[in-house]
Amino acid sequence: MIKSVEKSKYLLPAIFCLLFVCVLDYFTPLDVAIGILYTSIILIALRETKKTILLLTIIATLLIIINFVYFNAIATFSHWVFPVNRLISIIGLWVTTTVALNYKSLQEKLLKERIEYTETLEEVIFVTSHRVRNPVANIVKIVEIMGDDHISVKNLKEMIPFLGKSAEELDTVIKDMTGD
Repeated sequence: MIKSVEKSKYLLPAIFCLLFVCVLDYFTPLDVAIGILYTSIILIALRETKKTILLLTIIATLLIIINFVYFNAIATFSHWVFPVNRLISIIGLWVTTTVALNYKSLQEKLLKERIEYTETLEEVIFVTSHRVRNPVANIVKIVEIMGDDHISVKNLKEMIPFLGKSAEELDTVIKDMTGD
């Protein structure tokens, strides 16, 4: 729910910008390359989905073309600058969109890698806390008992195999973790 609210908060400003640039474009003569301002819509909508960015780009492209067709038809004279300005606007818009979509793809890839890294890290922490902790706790306890002044030599000799077994368990766990 929170993600959809976050994403949608950029759509309204992008639509507002689209309308503002459209109105500005209609009140600007065709020989002024104001249409390139449509690229700002893509930058505002960068946090939206790829579909939304493409939809805004298509709408902006259509508005650029409609503006050219309408005003070129009512213009008192035709000039080569009119179509060139419109073409530059459309190319700039689609280049910006391509860069934005590539950026979003890279962001998604990095997020996926971060999630995989976090899962791996959690697994290592789990292994460390469960599989390593048991043999280490055994070794610590055996050494603690061995350090007691009242323990007999016979009891010390009986503990050595347990100490060895715990050390082997620890060695196995470490080999499993490092892939040796």
